[in-house]
Amino acid sequence: MKLNQKAVALALATVSGLLSLICVIFIKLIPAQTMNFFGWLIHMNKLADIVGSREVMLGNGVAGIITFFALGYVIGWLFAVLYNKFAEKQPQ
Repeated sequence: MKLNQKAVALALATVSGLLSLICVIFIKLIPAQTMNFFGWLIHMNKLADIVGSREVMLGNGVAGIITFFALGYVIGWLFAVLYNKFAEKQPQ
């Protein structure tokens, strides 16, 4: 089965953008708790102590969402390209 590179890229970009939006919303609403959670999630229990609470400005939030959308697109496209290349070489 061959993956459609643009469809996979757009799907991952959309998921990445939505996750970034959710992150921005949580940091805006409950910054300390969000930083504590992400510190726990990435095994940096003192992340909030190191970087402190975050204030999300509109420009930073939008830039982050756009950045994660773009990165998701590139990663999704690359994934589909590599998948298709490796799938071609597999015996049926």
